[in-house]
Amino acid sequence: MCYPFTVQLFRNLRFVNFSHCTLLREIPDVSSLPNLESLDLRECTNLVEVHQSLGRLEKVVHLNFLNCCNLSCFPSRLNSRSLENLIIRGCIKLSRFPDMLVQVKRLKELVLYETAIEELPSSVANLIELKELYLSDCTDLKNLPCSIYTLQQLDRIFVDGCSQLSKFPECLCESSDCTNVSLPLALPSVINLKMQRCSLSELSFLKNLHCMSSLTILDLSENKFVSLPTCMSQFTKLQQLYLTHCKQLREILALPPNITFLHAKGCESLETCADLSDVLLYNPDESPWLRRIDFSSCQKLIQDQCSSNCNMLSIEGLLGETRVDIFYPGSKIPKWFAHQSTRGLIRFPVFS
Repeated sequence: MCYPFTVQLFRNLRFVNFSHCTLLREIPDVSSLPNLESLDLRECTNLVEVHQSLGRLEKVVHLNFLNCCNLSCFPSRLNSRSLENLIIRGCIKLSRFPDMLVQVKRLKELVLYETAIEELPSSVANLIELKELYLSDCTDLKNLPCSIYTLQQLDRIFVDGCSQLSKFPECLCESSDCTNVSLPLALPSVINLKMQRCSLSELSFLKNLHCMSSLTILDLSENKFVSLPTCMSQFTKLQQLYLTHCKQLREILALPPNITFLHAKGCESLETCADLSDVLLYNPDESPWLRRIDFSSCQKLIQDQCSSNCNMLSIEGLLGETRVDIFYPGSKIPKWFAHQSTRGLIRFPVFS
């Protein structure tokens, strides 16, 4: 049997490490530990409750609850400006994220993988220097707050596997209010946005983002939207676009001008793809050109459309040592493809 420790004797205690204490079931009142900076409870698999007093400590820097799989009662508020690390990954019974009562400047990474969190509070905006937000496989997550748009330093957002997330929040400066220069830009620093295996039915939020000159990787695989919007052409730095197994996707209206990888495997309803010619023209003074396109298992893709794109690719795609991979539905090389070969290599002329 594990008994609560007597915290009154440790007023100057700064570091507590109870990691892997599988008999520990609760953390009692810690209000008598005003100097506590670090609490490590990772892999305490039978921990159920952490007393609310932890959230009132102002000097806390590190909190680690990694894989505390029975933790369900956690402080509803955190009041430490010094917080640098907050890890609750693998807390599969934790359904509520605490309100952040003060502005936190040191927390750069928020790791919430595989929790039961249903939504983030609007006070997440107080994590003003947050750079990385990880919510992968939070299968109960239904909403993200509009205040997420105020996080100007955020460069990575992973919400893949959040199967109940049906939409991204509306932008704070959506409508005519966008002319108000005092409003913050909407996620201006994001370079990697991963939303695979969610339930997105539309992508209107993309047109309101201000990361069009920073986003390089966008993963929208296994979602429910039917159209990739024309605003995609404005994402000038986007190089990798993943649309794998978007089974309801019917049309790709536009593509980023500097895309290098387009993965659309398994888009069984896809009928139309925007003309790729604008992004396939080689310009030695600018960024890389398209190198890999995967339309395998896209049986409804209009043949004439794809034919035009692939012909352009055969002429402009292979320059120097650049390799271009083309995946096209079917088991044979289409007759309209000008370069037939029984060998593993096809060489194309380079036009000056």
